[in-house]
Amino acid sequence: MNELKTISQIAAELGVTRQAVYQRIKGAELSTRLQPFTVKQNNTKVYTLQGQELIKQAFSSGVNVNCKQAVDSKRQSIDSKLIDSLTEQLQVKDKQIQQLTEQVGNLIQQIDKLTTALQAAQALHGMDKQQAVIEVKERPAAANVDSRPQSERQQPRRKQSMLDSLLKAFRRKQA
Repeated sequence: MNELKTISQIAAELGVTRQAVYQRIKGAELSTRLQPFTVKQNNTKVYTLQGQELIKQAFSSGVNVNCKQAVDSKRQSIDSKLIDSLTEQLQVKDKQIQQLTEQVGNLIQQIDKLTTALQAAQALHGMDKQQAVIEVKERPAAANVDSRPQSERQQPRRKQSMLDSLLKAFRRKQA
């Protein structure tokens, strides 16, 4: 017995859509050639082996463009453009990351310099405190009392601010 197939089955074998097969069959010449090989079963058209061969030949002749191939081609084109766009964006991001890495390196160097200056300033401050303690110990008790009137007394020396100490230490280190 001949194997009968529907349009859907033939389309699946060819790797095309049912609509593509219907469009090929609509052609006047193929439609008339298929009539003797068309059978109606349960309100469905089925085709004999000879009819299937005629449909397959219509597709192999390449008269009409295969719709599925056209869609795949467009999809590949879009995918290619998307990949190119994403690649460009990655290159831009790589440059930004490199710039940020350089900035972080510069900031670390500045922090190291400031840390060194701060340590020097702290050392100077500690030496100043130690010197003040030594001076207080060396002064006699009577020398601490000033008998002059307030207006004649000399104004006490202004203490250095932390910033002044830092700058002084930093300048010494630079020299």
